[in-house]
Amino acid sequence: MSNVITVGPKRAMGLIKQAVEADVPVLLVGPPGVGKSDITRQVADSLQADHVVSHPPVEDPTDPKGLPWPDATGGTAHFLPFGQLARVLRADKLTLWNLEDLGHASRAVQGAYMQFVQARACGEHTLPATVRIIATTNRPSDKGAGVDTVLAPLISRFFLVQIQPALDDWKDWAMRSGVVEEVVSYLTEHPNSLYVDRRTNDVERTPEPRGWAQASRLLAAGYTMDTLTPLLAGCVGPACASELLAHIKHRVDMVPADVILAGPATAPIPRNLSALYATTVGLSYRASLKTADAIMLYAERLFEAAKGDMAVLLVIDSLRKSTDVVRSAGFRKLATGKLARELAGLDKDV
Repeated sequence: MSNVITVGPKRAMGLIKQAVEADVPVLLVGPPGVGKSDITRQVADSLQADHVVSHPPVEDPTDPKGLPWPDATGGTAHFLPFGQLARVLRADKLTLWNLEDLGHASRAVQGAYMQFVQARACGEHTLPATVRIIATTNRPSDKGAGVDTVLAPLISRFFLVQIQPALDDWKDWAMRSGVVEEVVSYLTEHPNSLYVDRRTNDVERTPEPRGWAQASRLLAAGYTMDTLTPLLAGCVGPACASELLAHIKHRVDMVPADVILAGPATAPIPRNLSALYATTVGLSYRASLKTADAIMLYAERLFEAAKGDMAVLLVIDSLRKSTDVVRSAGFRKLATGKLARELAGLDKDV
């Protein structure tokens, strides 16, 4: 889909919000497991809108029109809306109607929904002015996704945006959503493992954001390492599962956040790279206005120890965890020093 704009999740949310405000239907396209459904929910939440989800792949072509029902005289019949259609037809506030996995629906069902997308009506039913349509789909090129085609006349009725996983966007979500720090620190060290395209139609797991969220829940459950090996492999594939467990083993060399917060001027700096990633991400998970001064001081020490990339990582991830960090004296001091130039992407000699 080279003729489609491709963006990360955060940019996609902004574009979808603008389209919703202009009452332009949206088709969000992307491979399985990259967060399309979550994006539609987050857009609805940000707009304080209701979020109604329909599943066209399990519907019949007549479902969007309603159920034929005779009137009291028996001389004629009307089509009664049911299920989610009935709900959106009653919408009296801004409502995002998500047509989930539209590309998996039969061509006949796609054709039926085409009427709502273009004319905002199908048969006897007209959508209220408060309803906006967002559809999601995988691509026909996605291995194993099962999408045959999306009708060209249907595509032409949408604003089309394709989503591509982006680590920074994913971390913004993960650090607010309870993803364990072990997963975040591993992916920070191995960013290419966030998402890997499927190469076959086999029944197998490859790394993608949905799988990493599942891996996080398994780690949070407290299973033993022997038990975790097959469990994690079943979420992100054997290779990434092995790498993740190796990364976790290096956490024995990390400096605990409590040690750093108690003595940021003297706390050691790990030499092992995996332990250093684990230390900085683990410390950022503790970020707040109360801890910000200590964290910023440790970031300055990382910078002075020629670990500028890790210093930048620590500051950015701390801001992801808590925007209150910017109100701290430590951040204000850091913002006037050499590390601030690294954060701004400027050459340090400028």
